[in-house]
Amino acid sequence: MVLAIEFDFENKREGQLPVERVCEACEQERYCWIDFDESEISDAEQLLLKLGVLPDTVEAIISQDPRTQFNIYPECLQFTLLEARFDDGEFRTAPVKVVLGGRFMVTIHNGEIEFLKHMLLTYREGFYTAALSPGFLLFELADHVTHVYRDTLSYFSEQIDKVEEQLIRETDDQIFIRASELIRSLLKYRKIIVSSREIIHELATRRSPYVRETTQPFLEKKAALLERLGNDATTEREVLSECLNLYMGIVSYHTNKVVTRLTSISTIFLPLAFLVGLYGMNFKFMPELEWEYGYLGFWIIAGVLVCVLLFLMKRNKWL
Repeated sequence: MVLAIEFDFENKREGQLPVERVCEACEQERYCWIDFDESEISDAEQLLLKLGVLPDTVEAIISQDPRTQFNIYPECLQFTLLEARFDDGEFRTAPVKVVLGGRFMVTIHNGEIEFLKHMLLTYREGFYTAALSPGFLLFELADHVTHVYRDTLSYFSEQIDKVEEQLIRETDDQIFIRASELIRSLLKYRKIIVSSREIIHELATRRSPYVRETTQPFLEKKAALLERLGNDATTEREVLSECLNLYMGIVSYHTNKVVTRLTSISTIFLPLAFLVGLYGMNFKFMPELEWEYGYLGFWIIAGVLVCVLLFLMKRNKWL
């Protein structure tokens, strides 16, 4: 699906138009935002060529690795933002290529992108209330990306709270799998945050004919917010790691208590086992074998040994 919107800042008018009329609108000094799905990638190539982007640049933009974040060309700027959100409980990322020219902004993506969907719902309010230049689209883009990142971090926080509650109660080994997945996703999320922050900071500080100076201070505020989100993501990961360490410490403590009890029982039975082994040898000339009170004496000695050992263990707080 291809969506094209033109903006007339002088007369404060905006509206959708057929993609075939985008070049005409740009020639009339209007600004256009064109959103392409990757299924229409050939149309995106043709439009970029018509808008004056060189063939080599178009080929580089279309074929580049999505991890390539920021590129400067004579006729445009190109950068890639990664959406990071949870979908049906799974952490998913999706790249959005943005091509920024003097009279146009082209976005290319695969499938539905949450922050672009919200941007389409709210851009009119920003245009009619505050927009003075095409830079408002960049601000809207940065604002909605940041909003989605913030929602994703809130979801992370909720999941970490659930893991903590399960760790306090009785749990099974599946909780460790879930915790490791959260830690791995948080690391990936933070890398995306840092990457997006660098892009927005670059847009906010680099002198370029495609980014208005009046927009740059607002972009820098969004870059600062992304930096805080990155720090918060690190904090959430540390909280989860500390929670796991605390749980393992509690498990080790209970294990040590069990081992201490078992050791105490073994200590009690060790002298008794010695006595039983000694008198179980049944040598012919063992005098205690013919003693009338030998059996009773054995139990008295065994009882005294057990009592003495229990007293010593209690005094030393081994039990």
